[in-house]
Amino acid sequence: MALFLLLHSGRSLQREIDLFYEGLGYSSSKLALTKGAISRARSALCPQVFKALNQESIRAFYQQGKVKRWKGHIVKAIDGSTTILPESHPSIKQAFPAHGFGPKAACARHMAYLSQLYDVFNGVVCDAQMAPYATDEMTLAKAHLKHCSSGEVLLLDRFYPSYGLFVELLQRKLHFCVRMKNGWWKQVRELVDSHDNDRIVVFELPKAHHHYAQSIRLRLIKMKDKNGKIRVFCTSLLDEKQYSRLSISNLYKKRWRIEECYKTLKQRLQLDQFTGITSWAVRQDYYAKILLISLCRIMAFDIKPTRKAGQKTNSKKAKPLKINYTYALSRVKQVIIQMLQNADLVPLVRECQKRIALIFEPSKEGNHNPRIFKRKVCRTNYKPL
Repeated sequence: MALFLLLHSGRSLQREIDLFYEGLGYSSSKLALTKGAISRARSALCPQVFKALNQESIRAFYQQGKVKRWKGHIVKAIDGSTTILPESHPSIKQAFPAHGFGPKAACARHMAYLSQLYDVFNGVVCDAQMAPYATDEMTLAKAHLKHCSSGEVLLLDRFYPSYGLFVELLQRKLHFCVRMKNGWWKQVRELVDSHDNDRIVVFELPKAHHHYAQSIRLRLIKMKDKNGKIRVFCTSLLDEKQYSRLSISNLYKKRWRIEECYKTLKQRLQLDQFTGITSWAVRQDYYAKILLISLCRIMAFDIKPTRKAGQKTNSKKAKPLKINYTYALSRVKQVIIQMLQNADLVPLVRECQKRIALIFEPSKEGNHNPRIFKRKVCRTNYKPL
């Protein structure tokens, strides 16, 4: 059952069942399995199983010692997103209460808030959370911290800075780089109005945090993008020689990779095409897809893109290559099915890596196309509150 949920790709449930057992060598004409039987069987499968498998995979991956680092640090990012849930089952209504949207909040919609702790250089999801839409993103961010180790660097966007989070990160001996909102903090406004680009500042803490210290010293960095827009970053990396202003700014750009992970989750793996309508099934689908992303990244970790013979390598317009992870995900799914028939996993994994190594595509990282904001058309039928 766990493998079936891991391999689901958005087709009809009955078709997925037939393809799954045909891949194992069974004749579909001799199988009497129905989607009702699958639904009854999955009710006994705890969604936390996929989280535990993901944590075990990540632990084994880091123990190999081949992980990519930035100046000796493992770099992770925290970010959240949302997804629309099916509304027909009472368990969804109870676990994920409806919220009003639209003009005057007159339309009800059941949604979940997603949060991830993502290793931006190694591409694995270290932890994932799924909670009701009303859950504070700071609460989910702090839940991720138990999966971080001292010395690691966290990247966060403009919606996370707070005294409480800074204090907790420093207590756990975690470094961080956070983008600040220009008008929210007094020290940030002073830096923006000054001619300085790099400054060590002292933040006076509220009394609620005096158990740790009365003040903390952090570093503010001011950068301008190509359009002249000012961006301010706050970091605990105070050594200006080891961590230059430009290197900090370039590091923060890697945070975009967690957005690409959400794109893979929602578009490539079709998260919103849930295989069940209960809150139990929704969590199963989410954590199973998180596990699949991590397994794919681990299996493709040692593959390095190389240009084919005759391709230009010295051209300034030649973009770096990257693995086609949409194709890699499909190959990993096939390997998982083959693992049930073959006890020797090493040849299967190596053959999968060879196939993945044949398909590359130009990397789009670093592109600066303007974002086009369009009004989203939701296909879900709204219900009045």
